[in-house]
Amino acid sequence: MENKLSSSSKKFLTPAAVIILLGIAGYTGFIYYQGQKVDETIANINKVLGTDEVTVSGEITKKSFFAREVQLMLYLKDISETTKPLAVSEGVVNLGFSPKAVLHLTKVDEFDKDNLVLKSMHPTLAVDFNYRFTPKTATFTTQPFSANIDDVKISVDRTAGKTTFLSKIEGFSSESLSQFQTKFDIGTIKLKQLNTRNSNGGELVIGSQTFQSYSDKNSLTPVKFSYDLEKVDLNQKDLSGDIKFANFSFNTEVSKEKTNFIQNFKVGLDNLNYKSIIPVNIPKADIKLKMDWNASASPYSALFYDQYGDDFCTANPVACQENLPYFGNLGASSEQLLTAITTGKIGLEVLPSYVDAKNIKIAFNGNFRFTKDSNKIGELSFRVSPAEGKSVAPYVGFLPKGTYKMEGKDAVSNILLTHDDDNLLLSINGQNIYSIPMN
Repeated sequence: MENKLSSSSKKFLTPAAVIILLGIAGYTGFIYYQGQKVDETIANINKVLGTDEVTVSGEITKKSFFAREVQLMLYLKDISETTKPLAVSEGVVNLGFSPKAVLHLTKVDEFDKDNLVLKSMHPTLAVDFNYRFTPKTATFTTQPFSANIDDVKISVDRTAGKTTFLSKIEGFSSESLSQFQTKFDIGTIKLKQLNTRNSNGGELVIGSQTFQSYSDKNSLTPVKFSYDLEKVDLNQKDLSGDIKFANFSFNTEVSKEKTNFIQNFKVGLDNLNYKSIIPVNIPKADIKLKMDWNASASPYSALFYDQYGDDFCTANPVACQENLPYFGNLGASSEQLLTAITTGKIGLEVLPSYVDAKNIKIAFNGNFRFTKDSNKIGELSFRVSPAEGKSVAPYVGFLPKGTYKMEGKDAVSNILLTHDDDNLLLSINGQNIYSIPMN
């Protein structure tokens, strides 16, 4: 009986053992593949994370079958001594079905006081990958800290941010990092003793802040960004005055229609108070803008002229190639940009907006674009309306005569921008105000 049982058990265990062994061998090969990918990525980390401003160097400091201990060093390119890193991060990459990397900032350039603040925050970056080592999420956290920098006491609450990567591209690359959505929260920031001329000093309190961004070149809305600030309280303890406001928000998004881009902006402000010799009280402001341009020349190319001239794409070929779906031709020369503006390929519209200044409300809208066969460039209309029982006279009385007209209790101004062959011409309510040479 025992021999028969033993024989049948052997018949069952033999294929089971083979399957188990094959599984172990497959898993072993799988882990080995991941380890090779980590080694390859760290060796070429500068291609992924490096920019025109910085160089990133990576090193595997310790290897085991299931993990890699790594070190990343950040160098500035525009300094003569590149042997000393600006910052060093160290951590562990764990392999398996759910790979994860956790990095901690361990060293900074001691001569840069801003870096000392960063080090005091003890930042940690954790990145979760899929089994093929394409990043899924990245989480950044810091600890609360206080520091004294140049007689200013700084305290910052804990911060936390999370990025979710949307890319279906396999592997860790700059392309796989280019499609993401991020939410970043910063706690209250306090800066004390701002005014060293006054023994009482001053204090700036910046409330909770939230940044959210989105990037997906395959979407019809490839870029979104928003910033919300809970409150600001600046107490300067001198005649320059105190500033307070409850909430501030900024939102923008870029959409794409064939070869054209449209970017909408929205700015909101609640309860702004400025206490000084001339006090300002703005219970609410709502400002909306829309800019559009053709992909052949992005208005954002102007941001790079100071440093690169017309050679931004020559110095940054990858940036031009990758950002084309987001903002159009970032490498447009100054001449190309000027041509795009003067041929009407770039325009700006001020959507109906308003500023509520307690005793008056200022409403405005307009648009600016060069128009073919016309000398008109743009116009902007303002309407100042008084609150119940108030008058606009104290607010518009100091304006030059003829620059506004009364419509009932409201003061109205229509600003027109035109051009001739040599000059930009500004007129208000039909009255010529300025002439500015175009060359």
